[in-house]
Amino acid sequence: GVDEGLLDYICLETSGAADPRKLVTLLEKRFGPTARARLDRVVALVDADELSMRDEAWLDSAKVPPSWEATVQRAQLSCADVVVLNKIDLVPDDRVQELLKRLKDVCPEARVLKCAFGAVALSELL
Repeated sequence: GVDEGLLDYICLETSGAADPRKLVTLLEKRFGPTARARLDRVVALVDADELSMRDEAWLDSAKVPPSWEATVQRAQLSCADVVVLNKIDLVPDDRVQELLKRLKDVCPEARVLKCAFGAVALSELL
């Protein structure tokens, strides 16, 4: 394990209510670009069914007054390198396409993946 240097990756999972900016800043500050440990990816999970039922304006801070929940969700998406749109099996295909486009607009630098039941290949996340 750790004592023998046999780790390739460490995955830190935060709660859905966590603002990842603090963790990202802490890791970058603590380890820096030349250390053996580094932050590789931030992955955000979005529930397609939940997003489909909401007015998508919550993703746009100019349209919706910032609530605590919306602020955290926007922070998660702004830090994300990969966004996983889960539960697409619960949403009509045309609506999934709209949600994918909206997520690409909100976080254009992130790779957006779609899945059902959280079935995403590990290689897609790394």
